Amino acid sequence: MHNLNPRDLLLEIYNHALNAVNGRQCVFEHVQSMTFDLNAPIYLVALGKAAVSMADGAQAALAEKGLVITSGLVVTKAAHHRNEPLDNIKVLEAGHPIPTQESLDAGDELIEFVSTIPPNAHFIALVSGGTSALVEKLREPLQLEHLQQLNTLLMQFGLTIEQMNHYRQAMSQIKNGGLLKLISAEKVIVLYLSDVPGNDIGVIGSGLFNDNPKDLRLDGIPPSCMPSWFFVLTGASDELPVRHDVTVTHTVLADNEKAKMAAIDYAREQGLNAHLFEDVALQPYTQFQKHMLNTMVNQPNALIVGGGEVSVPLPQTPGRGGRCQSLGLAMAIDIQNRNGLYFLAAGTDGSDGPCDEAGALVDADSITRGLIGEADSLDAEECLATANANPFLSASGDLIYTGPTGTNVMDLYLGLYCPQSSV
Repeated sequence: MHNLNPRDLLLEIYNHALNAVNGRQCVFEHVQSMTFDLNAPIYLVALGKAAVSMADGAQAALAEKGLVITSGLVVTKAAHHRNEPLDNIKVLEAGHPIPTQESLDAGDELIEFVSTIPPNAHFIALVSGGTSALVEKLREPLQLEHLQQLNTLLMQFGLTIEQMNHYRQAMSQIKNGGLLKLISAEKVIVLYLSDVPGNDIGVIGSGLFNDNPKDLRLDGIPPSCMPSWFFVLTGASDELPVRHDVTVTHTVLADNEKAKMAAIDYAREQGLNAHLFEDVALQPYTQFQKHMLNTMVNQPNALIVGGGEVSVPLPQTPGRGGRCQSLGLAMAIDIQNRNGLYFLAAGTDGSDGPCDEAGALVDADSITRGLIGEADSLDAEECLATANANPFLSASGDLIYTGPTGTNVMDLYLGLYCPQSSV
């Protein structure tokens, strides 16, 4: 039986879940099980927030087989390269969540890289969340400012990831399977860390390697709210040429479900009852928060585990803080002075919206601590309404900082009610 206080216990459970979906370990174990032609060169592409960790795992597994990567390309978010030694692999950093010129440059480099892979090569592609913004090749005559304007609009409307990707794919030459048209290798092995509900490989990373392209449905944003250029320019593209047929094998190595079950298993090892919360895919955060709190109160001394991504509508000029921080502050307001209630909401990638913090861990005293610790007379309700949870949670000492975690499988939510202030 554990001897940690509830806050430390929730953090330990969260960290255990992260370890279970770590990109390096998941890729290492899978590549170890693969068979390689010793005479064929090995090429590797890794894309997304967990790209460096995943590439490191592939390199380590190959080394145990006495093999080396002939050439590789990694594209990740800034500050997500923690000095892992990657041999023969070029590492690029690009913009996220809003694409930058570096995202377009990375798209050009990716196209050049895959088009020069020999047909007989082993080609391994590693894809994790964040890829959609990090790598892009726009349809002509679209420009970076069009892409940035669209991404800002998509985040304001709270669409599902699938809806968002349909708009992104309409602007792209390489998304929705477009990249496959330039790959020279005859066979492609694609390994995923899934950050989307249902693990749809046409949605993860906007389907760069999807060999079953989808018809795009542009819904979720009223046409009157779309910029006038969108419907004109997205139909004016010269598509990339088709080289040849490519055989693609897709494998999802880790997802939100795996992280949740790891949290539950570990909690039970510590002597806790633990229960899986319902799927929360893009529920409004206020709706989820109320339901989670009701579940916590009705199941004392039990860990309640949820995951996914709640939706948070953004004002015209949002403050600082991501969806996990908004969710955490909403919970803190509701459990104020209700002793024994604890709630953690954190991204598995180590970031939350535009913030370096992963999320928040709040309790019945969070609002009181924030009111004592704040320097700018912040009001919790106002911070919540303006998507500005970060300053208040900083003042209350409730922010969680992990740095880049080497994975990305959506968010994790842990709730605990300890009526006697111990579990």
